[in-house]
Amino acid sequence: MKHFFTVLSCSYWIIFYMSNIYAVSDSEYARNLLNQALQLQKNRTFKAMQNDGEFNILIIQRKNEDGSVYYKSETEPAQSKKSKKSINLTNKYGTFYISFISDKNAVKYNYHEVQPWEWYYIYDQYATYIMQQAVLNGITCYLVQKKVSFKESYYPIYQKFANKNFDPVPAWCNRKAFKEAFPSIMEFYIGEKDKFIYATKVFNPNGKLLGEISFRDVSINPSIKDSEFDLPPNMTIQPVYSRKESIEVLSKNTEQAAPEYIKNNSHSSAKQTNTNYININTLSEKFWDNSNLISYFLAGFAIVILAIVIVVKVKK
Repeated sequence: MKHFFTVLSCSYWIIFYMSNIYAVSDSEYARNLLNQALQLQKNRTFKAMQNDGEFNILIIQRKNEDGSVYYKSETEPAQSKKSKKSINLTNKYGTFYISFISDKNAVKYNYHEVQPWEWYYIYDQYATYIMQQAVLNGITCYLVQKKVSFKESYYPIYQKFANKNFDPVPAWCNRKAFKEAFPSIMEFYIGEKDKFIYATKVFNPNGKLLGEISFRDVSINPSIKDSEFDLPPNMTIQPVYSRKESIEVLSKNTEQAAPEYIKNNSHSSAKQTNTNYININTLSEKFWDNSNLISYFLAGFAIVILAIVIVVKVKK
């Protein structure tokens, strides 16, 4: 009987040990797959539409023979048929932003402009990963879930990132908002065949959805002409060297161009004007509510537009 319990005990620990080995192995495999897909997403050639209920967003990206990557996103309101587009562009001359309001000015970023979801990856060293199969819009995917259990002790990491990348540091980079904005779970839908990340979702420790990005009409390795990444003609290029300066320049451009923009769009009906007002108001609220997701200067930009629209409506 004693021998039996000894064998049983040994078997238990062997099984426990082996299960941990496989658990670690599975987590490591999922992590490697995700990192491979993330790297590929940054350095591959593709065209896609980014899903958004309020805007049509066309994404064009091309990896060049020298290893550089050109990128362009064109954004326009989904409900408007004659609207101008806001453009984010990276080509051989640098990275630029063109507003649909002040569309003759191209702001050129001569500093590292933080990407909307960039800070979500600063806790990777504390993450665990699990993976399963899933189907998204008819596409067979690996669903990789990255989980980081919330700890107050992670706040200095958050603070260090903010101090390094924001000037001035936004009010939302505080301890009170830290837990509410913490990316406790990230889900990635990675195409089984092409390793394209078709959707990403981020949840806070309470399960609240912080942000979601997904794509449709994806074309991988299409032929993309050099001209796709040219700046529009007759642009005034405005170099900026800090986030603070970019906010100031964009606000000034919007303030100067808004009267002309409103004049050119004054033929819209009262109903349409009201719809535009609601969309802009909703947009600005989204930017402030999710300011950890959206570039800070765009939030200020949205607020400026909202203020101008309100003034115009009051005058009418």
